[in-house]
Amino acid sequence: MELNDLASALALKELELSAQGYQPHQVNAAIRFAWKRAEGVAIRAPQQHQQSVFLANVEQNLEACERWLAGNVQAAAEGDMDRGIDQAARDRRPLRGYQRMGVDGRYAVRRWKEGLPASKEGYRQFFADRS
Repeated sequence: MELNDLASALALKELELSAQGYQPHQVNAAIRFAWKRAEGVAIRAPQQHQQSVFLANVEQNLEACERWLAGNVQAAAEGDMDRGIDQAARDRRPLRGYQRMGVDGRYAVRRWKEGLPASKEGYRQFFADRS
């Protein structure tokens, strides 16, 4: 993919996902996911290669958008995300992560736990079955 092909590729993927019945907010999230993931990889490349690394990765990630969306729709429907978050809370993973960074994360973890029900419901609603 060349830089001048990027806008067309994004628009084409948007049309393709919309035609498959995904809701506009889901399509936007998938494309944003592809873009951010490619950006994260490219930023680690040497300066002179960042553009080519980004373009190669964004193309690859755009191809994976449908699988990403389908996986999230399935995870939301089956409650996988809920179980994973509940397990993380039981295992105290967020607190251990803060401790590894040398930060007292008790307040942040307490706030995170308070927001879990709303977060889980928001995920379910966001990735509700296609329209």
